[in-house]
Amino acid sequence: MMPQMAIGNGIEGFVEITFTITTDGTVKELAVTYAQPRGIFEEAALTAVSQWEYQAVTRYGKPVEQRSLSRVKFELPQT
Repeated sequence: MMPQMAIGNGIEGFVEITFTITTDGTVKELAVTYAQPRGIFEEAALTAVSQWEYQAVTRYGKPVEQRSLSRVKFELPQT
């Protein structure tokens, strides 16, 4: 089932993704660690997170890579 079909069926959910924030603020090494329900929102969440940009983490004045975990929620609009 695709996210668009989930809307029509009233399905909400979330996807937890781990990834690395690079020294230039882009993300790499994305992986789904958990999804509820499974098989619906993972691809959309990975596509969205792959486009995120961050200000790089700095340690001792130099940018460093940082692992991160984020939960992407898919909620129906409230009526």
